[in-house]
Amino acid sequence: MKKIDSVIIYIAICTIAIGIVSCAKYTGRSFGTHIDDTIIANEIRVNLIREKNIKNSGDIHVKCKNGMVALSGTVENKDELIIVRRIAEEVKGVKEVKSLLKIKQKD
Repeated sequence: MKKIDSVIIYIAICTIAIGIVSCAKYTGRSFGTHIDDTIIANEIRVNLIREKNIKNSGDIHVKCKNGMVALSGTVENKDELIIVRRIAEEVKGVKEVKSLLKIKQKD
């Protein structure tokens, strides 16, 4: 039974290693860069949720690639738009912020 467990663990490690190498080969990004981008995007999302001056942080989408952040979605007004951009720019590791945010139209 222990031998079967060892084989399963070995196969899992090999599969993970192949996935990491494949990620770097096909995307041109290292696994570390991918992790950094994920951390940056998640930190921005958390900071948006914590910001009490943002009404619906769930309407804001954050993507990050090589430290370049893209913001999309909708905000309530120009003040929110400025706050969202500032929050993204202040996160460590962010090189540039591109905002595609739109201000919601009043009914």
